[in-house]
This record gives sequence, structure tokens and C-alpha cells, in this order.
Amino acid sequence: MKQWYAIYTKPNKELMAEENLQRQDFVTYLPLTCEKRRKRGKWQDCTVPLFARYLFVNMDVSIQSTATIRSTFGVSNMVRFTGEPATVPGDLVELLRSRTDRVTGLISTGTPQFEPGQKVVVLDGPFKDIKGVFQQTNGDHRAMILLELLGRKNRVMVKTDLIMSAG
Repeated sequence: MKQWYAIYTKPNKELMAEENLQRQDFVTYLPLTCEKRRKRGKWQDCTVPLFARYLFVNMDVSIQSTATIRSTFGVSNMVRFTGEPATVPGDLVELLRSRTDRVTGLISTGTPQFEPGQKVVVLDGPFKDIKGVFQQTNGDHRAMILLELLGRKNRVMVKTDLIMSAG
């Protein structure tokens, strides 16, 4: 009987592992999401795996050999518990698939970039290198932070791409 199994990949090789497994006629699922990352001084939206270093394969282990999976480029090993391949509930995979946007193919995590009270540092502009405390977002591209200036705490609005976590 076919079941979903968790595959552990080599670092940053999830897409390669998925492609190579599909070439061998395995049914795979790699949930992807969009994450903001700072590259060359600017925030960029990057497509990344929802679970770093993991993907799912649907197969019947009584018919298909797990040895071919272990020897696939990009794969480190199958996740195992007490020597047996770890099964993933089909309901979980279906839930993830149902939350996947049909246009982009991404799962929205809905997690904010910064949490209220989080320590941040300003990366550019008149407040460059000043540490503060994140208060709240104001729209998609602006944030209110609390900075200590001239012996007082002041609320300042800055672009969200000009701040970074200080911790």
C-alpha cells in the first residue's frame, strides 16, 4: 500500500533531490514558501522549502526499494524510526497541499518578519547602526521602532527593509 515517507536531503539540495526522485518515477511533494532574506543590502523574496532539508515521497515499500532513494543525488537518507522508514500521515500532506496557492505553488506561513519587543538595528539612513526595539508594522513596507535619541525614547517610522534583527 502506498504511503508518504519523509526524505532527509543534503543541505540546500531539496530541489535537486526532488527532481532526481521524479526522474526515477517517484511521486514527490516538496512544500515551498516565500521568505524575506537580505542579499546585497536589500530584502528579497526567496522561495525556500517549508521544512529545510525535508521532502515527501509517496511509495509502496513492499514493491519499491528504498535503496534507490538513498543513492539518489541530493538525498542524504530516508527518515527512520527503529530502523523502519518513517511514515507521514496522508492527511498532513493533503492539508499542506490544500494550503498551497494554485498560482504560485507556495504555502503562505503568515508569520510576521518582526515581533513586538524584538531588538532591531537600523541598517541605513540617518539612524544607521542605532539599535532599537520593534513596535509594530504600519502597512507592508513601514515599521515603527523605538529608538533612544538625545536621552529620550522616540518612536520613529522606517522602511522595513532598513531594519534587521539585532539578536
